[in-house]
Amino acid sequence: MAKRSLIASSVGCFMLGTMALTSTFVCTGAELTGRVLDPQGRSVPNARVRLQTGASETTKTTTDDQGGFRLLAISPGSYRLTAEASGFQAAGREIAVADGNSQRFDVTLSGIVGQHDSVVITAKTVEPGLDLRNAEVFNRTLFTRDDQVNEDCQCVL
Repeated sequence: MAKRSLIASSVGCFMLGTMALTSTFVCTGAELTGRVLDPQGRSVPNARVRLQTGASETTKTTTDDQGGFRLLAISPGSYRLTAEASGFQAAGREIAVADGNSQRFDVTLSGIVGQHDSVVITAKTVEPGLDLRNAEVFNRTLFTRDDQVNEDCQCVL
């Protein structure tokens, strides 16, 4: 019975040790966290965050509702951390990642992207209701008013 208990505990320790080693190898590298901020310092949700080394993209993610991001298992080295969001100019910074450490890097977007809108107005000319090509009609309409002309009026002096 004691022999069986010893074997069971040895197997249990071996399995725990194996799991600990496996998890150590799987989760190597640094954890990068941070926030993407607008020029006024407010959080930017749903921003795209990319980590690049040279010309190749290492990893990418999207910020949460509070503008936070998290990148896991990043190998030590020099990187470019870039953030982009709709309506803002992209911003980036050079970072150095140390082995196994959790590091925080905030990125502030540099400004608002200029927007170009165009408005097209189309119109047509409206012909006047009065025929101005006839001089008699034009002069009568222009120089007389209906409220001043009364042919039945008799003036007494």
